[in-house]
Amino acid sequence: MEEVVAITRKNDPSAPEARRRENANLLVDWILSAEGQELVRKTGYVPIQ
Repeated sequence: MEEVVAITRKNDPSAPEARRRENANLLVDWILSAEGQELVRKTGYVPIQ
């Protein structure tokens, strides 16, 4: 099984931890969306949906 590593930048160090987690969750949701999975496929990885 391949792993995908996604790195997010901490835009505002004063932002609460909950907000940073929310941003990470938004990224995961996008990667799992049809658009994100199409990008996964186009870059040579195997989409999961």
